[in-house]
Amino acid sequence: MSLDSGETQGIEALVRWRHPEKGVIAPAEFIPFAESTGFIIPIGELILETACTQLSEWREVDTRRFYMSVNVSAAQLVHGDLVNVIRRCLERHSIAARRLKVEITETAILEDSALVGRRLQELRRLGVRVMLDDFGTGYSSLSQLTSLIVDGVKIDRSFTQGVPGNRTALATFRSIVFLARDLGLSLVVEGVETEEQANWLRRFGDIEVQGFYFGRPIVPERMRAGRAA
Repeated sequence: MSLDSGETQGIEALVRWRHPEKGVIAPAEFIPFAESTGFIIPIGELILETACTQLSEWREVDTRRFYMSVNVSAAQLVHGDLVNVIRRCLERHSIAARRLKVEITETAILEDSALVGRRLQELRRLGVRVMLDDFGTGYSSLSQLTSLIVDGVKIDRSFTQGVPGNRTALATFRSIVFLARDLGLSLVVEGVETEEQANWLRRFGDIEVQGFYFGRPIVPERMRAGRAA
């Protein structure tokens, strides 16, 4: 959401496992197993297909051009056919590539830096934007920014939780914001949960934010696009 206008800029696809006996299972409980066994590749392809299908359906009832953001694992980048999978999804649903954002973690980049770098550049040439998720939590985040293989960063919620009361968090947060802007990268702030945090962030001008203060995860049928209350 744009903190300046209050308008929805994009939507992040979140995966949940609806177990017939245990109910809804959070990704933290099954994604690690899926990654260790290789199942994350077909699961990731299903998520991409579902996300693009939903985005296509929303296009029929909403004239605004918000984007869909999808998390991608290191296994998909290194061992999967991610570029072709995304290309087919976009063509099948007649979605402009700029309306899809792929989110990766720093761990994914470090998995096989040369190969991953090539895959990310292929995605960017396709028109898909690449975001570095959970930025600021790894040791080589700055080098990933200056390598120009990403289009933007998402500031990790651990920094957001510290503002505006924690001086260290404030200094780190400001540095990341100014660095991203100097490099011409887009910026999303995660974990905005209070009015105080939102008001403090307004000093940076038009900035994109997400967090429980603006809305909690909902099923597609209940999503209401538009201005925040």
